[in-house]
Amino acid sequence: MVNKIIWSAARLTFYFFILISILSAGLIVFPLGPIYSWYLYRDLRCWRYRHLVFPAVFNSFRIMIDWIKNPEYRFYFMVPLSSPPMNKPDRKKIKLRKDWQGKDDTCNGCIKCCVQRNCPLIDPVKKSCIAYDSFFWRYFACGRYPENLFQIKYYGCTKWDR
Repeated sequence: MVNKIIWSAARLTFYFFILISILSAGLIVFPLGPIYSWYLYRDLRCWRYRHLVFPAVFNSFRIMIDWIKNPEYRFYFMVPLSSPPMNKPDRKKIKLRKDWQGKDDTCNGCIKCCVQRNCPLIDPVKKSCIAYDSFFWRYFACGRYPENLFQIKYYGCTKWDR
């Protein structure tokens, strides 16, 4: 029970920082840079990520619009406040495809879901996420992706069984 309270409080704190970022059109990120930088990149050196501030804010707007307009998306991508942080999907819920060529713990360079979301946190050259294993990654959709068949179909994921 204590863990659920801690996980909920952590998410609510993050939501608060995202809300003030959106309401300020990203401007609050500059004076509070180290906080945002730690949440998203596990790095207090916020100046390294300043070029991502406005793309991340605009992407947040796109996600909010999807949540409002598409109830199916909202339902299948919801992360309950009290759920534990994760850095990989729950293998009890989904199964790896038999013909998967990559390692079990990687996406083998596939960034289809990130590209479809227009995620500004993806490095298209390295084909990897610069937010990998950060607070954001573990507490929200990325670290637990995929959780269900809808998510696999939605992104056309080739790693997991449909």
